[in-house]
Amino acid sequence: MKHVKVWGSLLACGMLAAVGCTWKDEVKEAEKVAKEKATKEKAAVVTPITEALPKIEEKIKTLTGIAATNAKEKFDAVRKLVDEYNAAPAEKTKDLGEKLKTAFEELKKLVGV
Repeated sequence: MKHVKVWGSLLACGMLAAVGCTWKDEVKEAEKVAKEKATKEKAAVVTPITEALPKIEEKIKTLTGIAATNAKEKFDAVRKLVDEYNAAPAEKTKDLGEKLKTAFEELKKLVGV
């Protein structure tokens, strides 16, 4: 009897077939759960940032001179990181998430939010 390890469970293919399930179903379910988890983790990082961006953008409009220029550049960099983060595969989101959080905190300090 062939055994398959899926998410910490040792499954015997012959036993699964007997109950009307295949190891492919288990793999598909595991992939679905992993994808849902990655989506939730992405949302947890990016949602607070994207919700704060309009307020920060309004604050930047009140700035003048070099402060306004620096804030606009940092704002554009944060938006670009948000787009990269949203498009990134799951294995790259951790590093990009840290970069995004750091850039966002710098932007908030720069703007005074």
